[in-house]
Amino acid sequence: MIIEGVVSFENLRYTITEGGTNDTITWENGWFSSSTLTPNTKLQHVFALGVNFLGEREPEYLNKAYARNPGVFHFDPHFQEPDSETDLGNFGAWFDETCQTLYLSRDIFGVIPTYYLHVPRSFVAFSTSLVSLLKMPICRSYLQLNTDRIISYSRFRGDQSGSYSSDTFFKNIKTVLPGHTISISPDDVTIRRFASFDPDKWSHLHSVEEFGQAFKDLFFKSVQLTVGQSEEPVGSHLSGGMDSSSISAVAKSIDPALALHTLYLDTKTKYSDEVQFASEVAEKIGSIHHEVPPSHKDFEVISRYTSAYGHPECMVISPSSQGSLMEFASHLGCKILLIGHDGDSVVGSGLEKLTKAYFERDWRELRALILKRAQYASMNRVIPQWGTFAAAEKIRQYTKHLIVSKFFEQIKRLKPFDMVKLLVESSREMDVSLWHFFATGLKRLWKKLIKTKMLEGTILKQEFATAYVAKRENLADLLRGDLPLKYKVWFDDVFNGQTIIASEQFFALGNLYGLENRFPFYDKDLFELCISVPMEIKFGRGIGREHFREAMKGLLPETVRSRPNKANFSIYGREAALRLYHQSKELMDDHGNLVWNFIDQQKYIESAKILIDPAASESNHTLSQFHVTRAISLAIWFDWLKKNDLLPTTS
Repeated sequence: MIIEGVVSFENLRYTITEGGTNDTITWENGWFSSSTLTPNTKLQHVFALGVNFLGEREPEYLNKAYARNPGVFHFDPHFQEPDSETDLGNFGAWFDETCQTLYLSRDIFGVIPTYYLHVPRSFVAFSTSLVSLLKMPICRSYLQLNTDRIISYSRFRGDQSGSYSSDTFFKNIKTVLPGHTISISPDDVTIRRFASFDPDKWSHLHSVEEFGQAFKDLFFKSVQLTVGQSEEPVGSHLSGGMDSSSISAVAKSIDPALALHTLYLDTKTKYSDEVQFASEVAEKIGSIHHEVPPSHKDFEVISRYTSAYGHPECMVISPSSQGSLMEFASHLGCKILLIGHDGDSVVGSGLEKLTKAYFERDWRELRALILKRAQYASMNRVIPQWGTFAAAEKIRQYTKHLIVSKFFEQIKRLKPFDMVKLLVESSREMDVSLWHFFATGLKRLWKKLIKTKMLEGTILKQEFATAYVAKRENLADLLRGDLPLKYKVWFDDVFNGQTIIASEQFFALGNLYGLENRFPFYDKDLFELCISVPMEIKFGRGIGREHFREAMKGLLPETVRSRPNKANFSIYGREAALRLYHQSKELMDDHGNLVWNFIDQQKYIESAKILIDPAASESNHTLSQFHVTRAISLAIWFDWLKKNDLLPTTS
């Protein structure tokens, strides 16, 4: 599904040049086009897409359902406001010829990317596909690489851990921010936030039972909307975790006759094996269950996906995992694939209450929370013998680990006197020996002393590694608006770069495989409910997400509904990175690839050696995996740009 258009501001005749069966609106100075946007298309989002013409020509719409109700974007004051059932968080594109202004609006959660290139007093082009926009003849001469974005991309936790930005890998191409509308006139681009949130509307709820019922009602409604009245089989990723299991269970509960294919990604690696949980859910709900092995052709997969994104692969773990599920679902004839994307962030866990209690020095509260949490905490990777401990020993070990960790998190912001005071108080109040603090401090000091053996946060060449990159706009704060600061953490979790870029890539891959990836947790009412749930209710028994677990009573097997942990894909991620490294040697041996203008080749080789070394530390494995994957992904992208005659200058 690609929706795009061009508007000329120079009174020059500009007509669509692409062939095909797309629905189009054309006029003397522009065109709008929509592929596969037919009455039978199953869309998670309704689209406003049309043109209001100058003179006697009637307005035209590519989506007939909106023809009577385009007022959601306030293009014409005479149109009525939409009814309460209309989702205000939709993608939209509307050109008003009477005032020579193009309006572009993006859904609240950023599921559908909206790229645009505006040349003042000349033209504006937009598309939901970056690749399509890049290949428009009118855009070619304006393509310029964004060096700042390449630098951020190549810095560990530099590109996605912060806020989402309107910047792209091309200097002159921007994206519309989620929850915002932009107005593009011949001279200016004006940005306006249309999304607003009201968690206070749930202030009448108080108990976990009340919040659980409200969650259940909203979640059922969201799943029903995402599935729609599909006559084709529906796919659903079923990992065995709470999020994907709940989506699959609710979909079958709503429509027991639904041909639901649940897909389990079988990586066959330690810590990520959840096949038993997934099988229990599939058996309980009566889905058609499949165990799908991920592709091991990582280089081939990333090369193919880069040609769909138009930018480098942004996920650190190989996309062959999710891509294998989409390909399998497509072969089954599914037009919809349900995914629990970002469920953790939308729902919230309440486990941050432990951190809050420590930072507030509420020792009594912290001790009570630890008594609840210790039995459910997953400490096997830190303490291998964790599973053999009795309850009392688990409490002691968990307390020691938590308090020492929180102490070192906070001392960076403390003066020496306050640091000593916190150390003594933490030790006394939580019964943790000072020796444990000193031992941890000595380990950290030793790592700093031998830092030459530790990987740095980037393998960029020196001139780029030290370059200043301007701070970007903070989407999470923009969307939070006037809501109190206490909500900041929830908005930061949901509206960050990593999450939204992942959604954009899901959209591009959906187009590639001919299906729609749909995310039932992306529901505005559900998000507002979850951020209104008090932390103590979320924390519950100590597992976290108690309001969610309450809502799923009777729908999930108890082993899944009450499971305290989830899969860890670190081992699979390293295995995939190793495959990618070996498969990409021919490309990386090409000294003419533009990647070596940015990446220090010797540092790349050193990172690869550490990735290969099974004895390297976990932190070095994490860094080397990042460096190797990012460098190869950049090289693949530069190679694709060159082969498609899209390689512009840098800036």
